[in-house]
Amino acid sequence: MYQAKKEKLYISDLIHDPAMPYPAYYTLSTSLHQNEMLHAALMALHSFDLSDYQKAKNHQEIFNMLHSGSFPIFKEKYVSDILATK
Repeated sequence: MYQAKKEKLYISDLIHDPAMPYPAYYTLSTSLHQNEMLHAALMALHSFDLSDYQKAKNHQEIFNMLHSGSFPIFKEKYVSDILATK
C-alpha cells in the first residue's frame, strides 16, 4: 500500500525565539507542510499569541468547526479518525 511522504516542519524555521519550544518539529504531509494557515496557527501556539482565537461554547461547536476543514492541524489525523468512528 502506498504511504504518503511526510516532512518535518521545524518550529525554529517559523519563529526565531519560541515561547514554547516543544515539540521542536511536526511531521506533516507535503500539502500540510506548505499550508500557510497551519503555519499561522503553529506560530500563534508557540508564541502564546492567542488573541485572535475564541473559546467554543460547547463540544458540538468544536466538532462543527473541525468538520468544516478550517483547522488543518487536526484535519489530517484527528477528524478522519473521529468521523470514521461515527
